[in-house]
Amino acid sequence: MAFSKIEQARTIQLQHLQLNFLNPAGLLKLKISSWANKSRCSGLKRDGDIIDIDSIQDLLIQNGEKMPLKGLEGDAANGLWDWIQEFKDLKMWQLLDSSYKGH
Repeated sequence: MAFSKIEQARTIQLQHLQLNFLNPAGLLKLKISSWANKSRCSGLKRDGDIIDIDSIQDLLIQNGEKMPLKGLEGDAANGLWDWIQEFKDLKMWQLLDSSYKGH
């Protein structure tokens, strides 16, 4: 699944329901945080998460977007490091934040 362009985050409210849409960088951070959960990165949702993370990362890079990675903490930092260790793609992540050197 590829995204065609970056859209601004929006909030939609309908009576008792509110939906918040994350911008692509926020969604990528959320997805990479979930990668710290071992059951998530080895379970049934693994393939879908790989596609989502790769697609969002590609979208940001293609649009020249930057995303701070160096200061990530907790699950976001651990998930990103686990991802990089598995897929050996540090250079791709450095296209989003050239100051990021790893965990």
